[in-house]
Amino acid sequence: MPINKTRIIWMLIFVVVVYSALDTYQSHLLFSMGAYEANPLLDWLMRQTGTWMVIPAMKAIMIGLLCALIFISKKEKV
Repeated sequence: MPINKTRIIWMLIFVVVVYSALDTYQSHLLFSMGAYEANPLLDWLMRQTGTWMVIPAMKAIMIGLLCALIFISKKEKV
């Protein structure tokens, strides 16, 4: 049975999205218990915006960029 690379790529993207959602939920729980963000860039963004919602926003942007790069690299190979 041949390997369907497109299906594998979408499954990996799905895993990254699920992991990111779980990580965001965990971060929210930890922040509610008094934890702080160790990533200096995210910490700075959180202080500038006054909300922890920067974390899921940045995750969504990074996943979007990843999908765009995959799409672009697949177009170049055709």
